[in-house]
Amino acid sequence: MIKLQDIIQGDSKQILLEFTTNYTTPINLTDAIVTFTLRDLKDNIILQKIVTEHIDAVNGKTMIELTSNDTNKLKENSIYNYDIEFKKGNITKTILNDRIKVVKDVTP
Repeated sequence: MIKLQDIIQGDSKQILLEFTTNYTTPINLTDAIVTFTLRDLKDNIILQKIVTEHIDAVNGKTMIELTSNDTNKLKENSIYNYDIEFKKGNITKTILNDRIKVVKDVTP
């Protein structure tokens, strides 16, 4: 399974995703919703990004963009739970579910 790298507090981060069947055939993302949710360890939603416009929907490519404002609000040296969910029509599937660490940016 793919795992996201640590988030550096205050940095922007782009999460590029490519949806395929059997690692070969692209899934058409037209009308699909991709949701990134970040929760603290008490299960409170800290950050959520909902993507409805994809960078190449027909070829199954999308991007979740975290801005520097988004990551600056996260607590340094903290662990968060995240998941990325795909929803199209009556299909809902969690494609990633793990923990991620937020680390302090060393450049002031």
